[in-house]
This record gives sequence, C-alpha cells and structure tokens, in this order.
Amino acid sequence: MKTVSSTVYFDNAATTSLLPCALEKLNELSINVMGNSASAHRKGRQAQDTLDQCHEALGRHFNVPPNHVIFTSGGTESNNLAIWGGLGGLAPAFHWLKSGAQGQLLTSTVEHSASAKVFESLECMGAQVGWINVDREGLLDLNHLSEELATRTKFVSFHHAQNEIGALQDIRAVSQLVRSKQPDALLHIDAIQSFMKVPVDLEALGVDMVSLSAHKIGGPKGVGALILGRRFETRSPKIGTLINGSPQQFGIRPGTVPVPVIGSFVAAVQWGETRIKENEKKLLALRERLTARLPSKAVLNGPADVSAQNARRAPQTISFSIPGLPSAVTVEALSAKGYCISSGAACHSTNPKPNETLTQMGVGRERALSMVRVSFSPLNTFEEVDGFVAQLNEVVREYA
Repeated sequence: MKTVSSTVYFDNAATTSLLPCALEKLNELSINVMGNSASAHRKGRQAQDTLDQCHEALGRHFNVPPNHVIFTSGGTESNNLAIWGGLGGLAPAFHWLKSGAQGQLLTSTVEHSASAKVFESLECMGAQVGWINVDREGLLDLNHLSEELATRTKFVSFHHAQNEIGALQDIRAVSQLVRSKQPDALLHIDAIQSFMKVPVDLEALGVDMVSLSAHKIGGPKGVGALILGRRFETRSPKIGTLINGSPQQFGIRPGTVPVPVIGSFVAAVQWGETRIKENEKKLLALRERLTARLPSKAVLNGPADVSAQNARRAPQTISFSIPGLPSAVTVEALSAKGYCISSGAACHSTNPKPNETLTQMGVGRERALSMVRVSFSPLNTFEEVDGFVAQLNEVVREYA
C-alpha cells in the first residue's frame, strides 16, 4: 500500500498538538523555575509562587478558591481521585465497604475506562453500583436515573462529553434530579472531552467536581486537574487522598509538584478561554462540512441531529460506521493516505472486538465493528476535510 509523507491529524480526542504558547511556557519554566516548590530557599519559593499563580488562574476560571484546584498527572488520576477521594480516600473507602457500604454509586454504561474500571473494582469489593443506561444516541436515560435515585445514593459520576461518539450529556438536568432526590450525594463529571470546547461552569451545571486533562486542549501530557466546587468550602478534609506522602497541594495530592508542566497547562487554558466561542464555531463548521459530505454508506453514531443548534453533541467529534468495512481497515487505509483518525478511545484502538460504547447503545454488531471517530482541533482546515472525504470515498470504493 502506497503511503504519503504529509499527515493530517483528525484524532484530537486522543491527544492534541502542543500549542506554541504552552510550549513556550514549558521551556521558560523548565529553565528558569527549576526549584522544588516545597523547598524553603529562593528557588523553592519561586517555584511555589509560580504554582500559587497557577492555582489562582484555574480557580478564577471556575470561580472557585485556589485550594479547590488539585493538579494531577492527567485525566485518569483526576477521575480516580474524584471517585476514591469523594468516598473519603482509600482507607475510609475500604472501611466503608467493610462496614456494609450503605449508599449506592451511580455511573453510566458508556463511561471512559478511567472511571468505569474504578466502579467495577468498587463493585467487586461489595459496593452497590447502579449502571445507568443510554439510548441509541448515547444519551443518558434520565428516567432510569430517576428510578435509581429512589435508593440512597452516595456518589454520582458521568461524562460530560462522551469520548467516542461525542454525545453531550444534559448535566444540568442530571444535577437537578440528583439534588431533588439525593441532595447529599456528590456529583462528579468527567469534562476531559468538553473542557475548552463548550462552557464548563460548575455553578451553572450544578456539579461538585470536574476532571480535566491538559493534553486534550493543547497542553502537555502528564498533567491534569480536579476542580472542587463550592460545596467543599465547609468540608475538612475536602476530599480523601489516593496516595500517601508529604502535604503538597493542600494535603490532597502528595508528591513533588511538576511546576513547568502545570504552568504550560494553565497557559493552554488561558489561550483557550479567550477563544472558546470562536473555537466552538470553527469546530462546528468543520463537523458540519464533514457530515454533509460523508459517503452514502456511512451511518452516523451518536445524536442524530448534527446541526450547530444541537446542544447534545460536542462540537469537535463525529463518529460514523460503514457497515461491512471493519474499523481497523478504514483506519489503516486512511493512515496510509496521510489521515489520522481512530476506531474509538486510544486506549482501546487495537481491540478488534465490537466497539463497547455502540454495543451499550444497542445499535448492532456490524455497525459496532465498523465504527470510526474523527475529532477536530480549531487548527484544522476545511481543505483538510475536503481532502479527507475524497480519500475516504476511495477507501469505501476499494474495500466496502
């Protein structure tokens, strides 16, 4: 198979390229702010001052105090910290499980493994986990959620934007249900795919915790954050810890703090927050251009309405299936032609089984076996979309 030298990157849901401003900040801080923020000398204080500025900047973005911003190693740790920390931390959670685990945990059947695997582990240890169904568009079944909330509930966690099909959940409706039926339950959202694509406002959404990842927004890999809402102002300790160690980051996340990558993350946030409406408009236009030109054999996955007016689909992601054309064939053939797309979450992209998200949506095995995902960045162009469509049509003619 003939390959091409140039590459068009349409797998931004897996990771994004590092923004120039984020790279500049990473280099600057790596050279000039190399001290350990826990050290008492001048270089240590300089690092701590920089870290404080980062906490304050992200706190301002979410309108929360600086000590409600906990920097982590990425989205997976942020989700794990939210769930285990919301249960009091590892030791208190184990005690809770041993004592009979009163109060159920709720999540959905289409969560990222960074959350789902935690709930599976807790279920194996005796916790009562309610797995909320989704419809054929990947949207939460709010009637099912309402029924489950009739049982005493301790913790609720959902995606904001589903990572494989782009379904954007109605988190405000979720929070209203949770608050009306189980006001003491903590509500966490995984906003890793929605942050900087659509507004993520804790107060407007009515949530308690939000997980973020830097490399999904043009920041560096290896850093993320967990944001705590206003409910945590009166809690002490605010949440429990995943790991034990020294009292960095308000005693919640021990370990030497990687100030340069955190500063780079915040630089990417500051770049994006001034352009969020502009970027969303661009992403929607790219998505609409692609969906209008897809081959006739293609079947869209996720919310059927792909117009810009539909608030139930994240702007940057489009998923489709070409029944009879396996995902791996499509991805490999397009890669050879210079276009990078995926067959779903990067952590499962080499798995030949039917896509689990589509399986949970009940759309059928053939469609689940042929699912692919295209995810845009504001840096992508309309010309790239047109070139992709031309090559996709060639692949369909050759293989389908």
